[in-house]
Amino acid sequence: GIIQYRILEIEFMKIKDKKIFDIIDELGSRYNIFTHNQFINYYLLDSTIPKNDWMDIDDMINSNNTYEEEGYDLDRLYTQILAFTSFLTIIKEEIWPRIQNEAHRRMDKMTSDSRLLYKMTLDNTPSNIKTFNSLIIDLFINVKRVDKTKNGEEHALFKKLNFIKIIQERLNS
Repeated sequence: GIIQYRILEIEFMKIKDKKIFDIIDELGSRYNIFTHNQFINYYLLDSTIPKNDWMDIDDMINSNNTYEEEGYDLDRLYTQILAFTSFLTIIKEEIWPRIQNEAHRRMDKMTSDSRLLYKMTLDNTPSNIKTFNSLIIDLFINVKRVDKTKNGEEHALFKKLNFIKIIQERLNS
């Protein structure tokens, strides 16, 4: 009956795709380096990024650990992409401007080595943001591609999710 249908529906939403695996792998590597930067981390800890977004991003970048056995949950991937776009929006609108505004004052108090590392962070953050944005766009396009292939154009999951427009708006900003 209904339970059997739900199990089939859940199984139906599992996907495996090498391109998605590779994008998540790259995203995870870059994300870990970025968030572990001492200067970026200082601002991240004080940011308005919701705890659920942190957990969704963490789940996504660690999902490759169980990929071979389980694949990806299509519904979760869309939610995780939404969380990552939220993370990027806060980086662009809140954290990056704050880093720029406080740069001179903070660098005045640093040793020359720390100042050099901070300057490198300032120089690299815009390109990191662009790279994250490109990777998330690529991931979103590929998840939609697999969704359409698996579920058909008419029944694609992304057409039923009300937050897809939010993802698109954030990725285009």
